[in-house]
Amino acid sequence: MPFPPIAASAPRMPRERPTSAGVASSPTGTSSPITATTTITHEDQLDFSLSPTVRHSMDNLRSCAEALEQMCASDPEKLICKHPSVEKIQDTIEAFPCPTHDPDAFHEKLHSRLEDGLSRGLTLPIHELDYPEGGRGWVVVMGCTLIASVTMGWGLTAANLFPHASQASLSMIGSYQALVMTLTVFPIGKLQDKFGYKRFLAPGCALAVLHLFLSAFSSKIWQFSLTQGVLQGLAFGCILPAITSIPAQYFKKKRGLAIGIVMAGASFGGGIGAIIARVLLSTYGLRKAFLIHFGMHSFCALVGCLLVQERKEASEVSRAKSAHLQWYDKKIVEDRCFWGLGTSILFAGFGYLPLIFYLSIYTKDVVTGVSDASAVLPVTLMNVAAAAGRIAVGYAADQVGPVNAFMVSVAMSGLVQLVWWNFSRSLALILVMSLALGFFGASFVSLTGPVAAHIYGTERLGAILGLLTLFNAPSNLGAGPLAGAILDASGGNWHAVIGFSGSVQVLAGLCMLYVRLQKQPKIIAIY
Repeated sequence: MPFPPIAASAPRMPRERPTSAGVASSPTGTSSPITATTTITHEDQLDFSLSPTVRHSMDNLRSCAEALEQMCASDPEKLICKHPSVEKIQDTIEAFPCPTHDPDAFHEKLHSRLEDGLSRGLTLPIHELDYPEGGRGWVVVMGCTLIASVTMGWGLTAANLFPHASQASLSMIGSYQALVMTLTVFPIGKLQDKFGYKRFLAPGCALAVLHLFLSAFSSKIWQFSLTQGVLQGLAFGCILPAITSIPAQYFKKKRGLAIGIVMAGASFGGGIGAIIARVLLSTYGLRKAFLIHFGMHSFCALVGCLLVQERKEASEVSRAKSAHLQWYDKKIVEDRCFWGLGTSILFAGFGYLPLIFYLSIYTKDVVTGVSDASAVLPVTLMNVAAAAGRIAVGYAADQVGPVNAFMVSVAMSGLVQLVWWNFSRSLALILVMSLALGFFGASFVSLTGPVAAHIYGTERLGAILGLLTLFNAPSNLGAGPLAGAILDASGGNWHAVIGFSGSVQVLAGLCMLYVRLQKQPKIIAIY
């Protein structure tokens, strides 16, 4: 097979070079940041291929190919002539006709293409985004924590405003809320990546306080289902991606701690709100209690929104990468680690939520003569420990890696259930156990954001968190009923329920171990 002749290269002429990394020199001598890129055509590839290093490699490649051709011509029966590598070399040579290379013309073409990209507003991530790791970021964390405390923690408060309602009615309202949030958080998160997070945060806060005002004038269960279920679920769908993604723009080394503080606000807000709700209900009645909560929550949400501010640089990168709204991300869906992470979240929910639903019932069943107030004390302590655990485990995640922290925390929660809860028959042991379960068990909620950001980056974090939230839907809707069915089928045997919830949390840890080894095969490593 004949090979194309090697074209002579024009002598290299002096030309202007970029003044610094990411900065190109314009014809007027001024420097402009390179923040855009355009599609590289085949002709451009030829220009790039003719750098001195590549030209030298091409010369060696041709020499090798010519030697192989002569060898085959002298002895056609040699196996080497029929080897696929020989044909591949010949195809490679034919693909590069090697026109005469003019460095000045190449530089002008490159500069014009960069200018064209700048005019079209495209983005080229030349270097990794810098993170302040503090400063204004802590103010943003404070604002997100304040918003989380009066919105995401409302579920625990609401249960205390309906002390005479049946468990079935409260569960139905909670199911509507979880269902609406799960169905809306992904599309809303996708839109937040494209248009900005704060644009959806303020409407979410407005819905979160509007449902309180409408609930004050509701009297039937279907009305409360609309206000407490549908409206609040839609509010959660707007708020959750924003309060997780915005702090992640300011922190990388301290991201676990920052998001842990935000999610701890939900636990603190729910615990404190439960106490306030009981006082208001007994003093003013249901309608006035809702109206007072409406006023308090409106003030806190307004202050929180004023404190929260997106980082301009990070938001521009996120919006540029989401410029073409893509609802189906093939790369994510085909990623085995994504499914491993989602399965871990699924099992973690099925292992943790039965504690909230049945720990008080278990206490009344096994502790003789315990009062109603003492029976709910383990759940209260578990929520307090959950807030502390989300902060402490978040800090640990910054030291050992969020994937490692997620894996260890859910596995520890499962082991505490299997080893400790199975043998707790006194109120003191149950109280200490509830502290350990809250500390480790609830951390998977606050670590989902840092894990997703660590694996996939922060540019599309809202959409990825929305997808991962879908894995919470089965446990939000079915963990309580499934644990109850196991308890009934076993004839009231609590060991069966404990064995189920503890085992699936250990399984969640094993799923995260799979993700960890896929991404970082070293046994001892920060990841």
